[in-house]
Amino acid sequence: MNTSIKKDWILLISYLYIFIPVLLFVFMWLKPYIGIVLGLLIIAGIYYSFKNETPLKKIEGIKERKPLLILGIGIIVLLILTSGIGASIKQYPDHLIRNTIFKVLIDKDWPVKLMTSNGHIRSMNYYIGFWLPAAFVGKFTSYKFALLFLQMWAIIGMLLIWYYMMERKQKFHLWYFVVFILFGGLDFLGTLLTGNIYEDIGNRYEWWSGYWNYPSMMTSLFWAFNQAIYAWLIYKMIMRQENNKNVVFVWSTALLSCTFPAIGLLPFAVYKAIDNVKDDSKGINRFINAVKQGLTLTNVLGLVISIILVLYVRSNVAVHTGFNQSTALITSYTITQSFTYYKWTAKLLNYLWFVLLEFVVYYVVLYKDKHKDPLYWLSLIVLLMCPLIKIGNWVDFAMRASIPALLCLCELVIDCLQSYFENKQHYLFIALICLLAVASINCYDTLLGVLPSMSENAYEQTYPDIKMVSDKNFADLDNFFGRKESIFFKYFLK
Repeated sequence: MNTSIKKDWILLISYLYIFIPVLLFVFMWLKPYIGIVLGLLIIAGIYYSFKNETPLKKIEGIKERKPLLILGIGIIVLLILTSGIGASIKQYPDHLIRNTIFKVLIDKDWPVKLMTSNGHIRSMNYYIGFWLPAAFVGKFTSYKFALLFLQMWAIIGMLLIWYYMMERKQKFHLWYFVVFILFGGLDFLGTLLTGNIYEDIGNRYEWWSGYWNYPSMMTSLFWAFNQAIYAWLIYKMIMRQENNKNVVFVWSTALLSCTFPAIGLLPFAVYKAIDNVKDDSKGINRFINAVKQGLTLTNVLGLVISIILVLYVRSNVAVHTGFNQSTALITSYTITQSFTYYKWTAKLLNYLWFVLLEFVVYYVVLYKDKHKDPLYWLSLIVLLMCPLIKIGNWVDFAMRASIPALLCLCELVIDCLQSYFENKQHYLFIALICLLAVASINCYDTLLGVLPSMSENAYEQTYPDIKMVSDKNFADLDNFFGRKESIFFKYFLK
């Protein structure tokens, strides 16, 4: 029986969703003779990629369970409304900056250039992809309508992610998404064991280790929605590919919307390209065959997009201040730089506790069913490595580059929950339920917006149309602007 259906509007929406920010950037940020040519090539690339896209698989039970489908859509809408996106609820310090980015993108001409307090002109340089479609709409409507559009944009992204989670299993189940919502590390247990809690930002459990942080799914949605939604969706689109014709093209879009997660996506994109090779070749020959199969015009175009976007994000002022530089993909990094605060014995102990409670405990329970799955080992290696790499002057790399691997682990948990239940391996099934029960306490993040009193002593809560960072103060923040002497500023920026 044929399990595939014709390529339809869901795939088309997915391609438009990830490429519209790139097209807006290319047409509006780059010099016309570069942007127009590249933009037209990207439009052609979308057409040919869509034409060669892996067909959607049937999802059994989706038509028969419409009440649960409506309930799932309602849950997603509720999550977005309570995540701070679009200012439906009172917001918190990180939202203040994100509101400012969004408002500046609406109010200022593209590419955005602002004057600092000392009279210097700076061009905005940040992973702005998530905001670009709504900001573009806001230029022709109003700020309030743009906020509503931003919420709708986020809802569409989350619906696509849920759809692809179901397509992977080829069955409709609401509990897949419930597990996604609950999934995270055992941060509450870490807090109980260490007594550490980050009081300065509202008693955040996820900072229990004192330095590292692997966010739960809801933590990512609340604090880093602009990166997480695109990281999750692009991961799902790459991992469903059954050939290598579009892998690089799809991955390239991540650099504008979720730069650090894009790095975390690379090992999975490489794995998928190698896994798509259908012959019996092994080792280096299999890798070479994967490269050969990936030598398509769309992937070459994706490589061009990647180079331009790497030059863009690498020109950020913060990349070149406050720490030594090297030849890393985006900026400088030092392995084990995260350990500099402690004596080495304390550092090692802290790292071991962190990896144990954040994810290793899951891998122990999953081992029986998943130890032969390459994704089990790949995701484990990525999660072990991320804390040891520091890019910039904070631990953003570990928090964000881990997002794709954490989604991979979440889906492995979903697989094993079903497998252990069906095979009556009750002790393993109960173990996973217990882990998820502890992890679910991380949903506290979303509750911040619903129950403001939970953090009234830690935050000055505000609506974005009441308080925002001023243009001059915003332009002084190195993290959001590029250097005039950079290659991108000299040769690509309009």
